[in-house]
Amino acid sequence: MNKIIIFIIFCTFINCGSFSQNKVEFTAKKIDLPIKIFYRGNIKDSAFINLCFPKKIVYENKASTSIKLSRYNLNQNEVGINNRYYPTYKFDDSLVYAKGFRIEAFKKDSLDIYYGFRLKEHRSKLDSLLKGKTPVQKKADWLIYDIPITPQLKEWANHIITDSMMKARLNFKLHSKEKGFFYKSLDIELFED
Repeated sequence: MNKIIIFIIFCTFINCGSFSQNKVEFTAKKIDLPIKIFYRGNIKDSAFINLCFPKKIVYENKASTSIKLSRYNLNQNEVGINNRYYPTYKFDDSLVYAKGFRIEAFKKDSLDIYYGFRLKEHRSKLDSLLKGKTPVQKKADWLIYDIPITPQLKEWANHIITDSMMKARLNFKLHSKEKGFFYKSLDIELFED
């Protein structure tokens, strides 16, 4: 009899924990913004770039209490941060570093983000991609360019981004009073046709 009572208490505890996590939802939506390339320039043969893709993230808190979004980032491990190889930015007329915020009870809203990859590419290819383009922003020593999405750009991006890079997920670290810290993740797509 004691085993049955312990089992019922255990099941109740597990269900309450998973219910807490299911009170906040994230979905990714297509957004009509250009790709961003971060480029330092003045490199002889090849250069490291950040290739970043836009996405609208819709979030909804179905709980009766607020939930803190501590951070959001692209990475292969939900608990780690690797902004060097997987840069993630909030977009609000310009790129800013991703910061956490509080999601109020029963609130549904969205934020625009850019996430991407650190890549190495030949300068001749970069020169052809950036030909005639003017930087739209400067961040540290990076010049940031808007690149419209074309079939040629899609082909190049799908070729240069490896399958192992595509294992990364967009991770959200959350905190609530009832659950403590927990994570939600979304699969990523480069282009949605």
